[in-house]
Amino acid sequence: MAASTKEWDLIVIGAGIVGCSAALYAARNGMSVLIVERDTPGSAQSGRNLGFVRQQGRDLRELPLAMAANHLWQEVEKDLGRSVGWFRGGNLVLAVTDEDVVKQTAWHAQAVEYGLDTVLLNPLFINMKQRYVRCICNLLSLPVVMQILLFPEVVRIELLLT
Repeated sequence: MAASTKEWDLIVIGAGIVGCSAALYAARNGMSVLIVERDTPGSAQSGRNLGFVRQQGRDLRELPLAMAANHLWQEVEKDLGRSVGWFRGGNLVLAVTDEDVVKQTAWHAQAVEYGLDTVLLNPLFINMKQRYVRCICNLLSLPVVMQILLFPEVVRIELLLT
């Protein structure tokens, strides 16, 4: 096989979500791009996160970027003209210790200031929904749930389609 003499404006190492996104936007801005991947695209870290575009529980310094990425993903199927297996669902983060409650409460208060859609479900709510909370505890082998942090909008991408 003859060696290629093609020159590239950008060579991206890794065909995960970050590499492919960088390549896409560079190409749209007129750059010639080569993506080099050692394995199947999306099979390393992008695959290990199960396709979640996570905002919840992040370091607050990352939150604006995570929220911006979420907005980009909301338009990506229209933008690309094909399905990427976009799925919008919810997520619960359970506090089972006093320390968990303190951390959740502090994180929630700051995340709301950024405009993140998140709800703190307190003990009163949990007591009202005891049957459901007990079911969660039994499924996860937890003794008690003291507080729940609800994220109504959690995004997941089907990696095999992207």
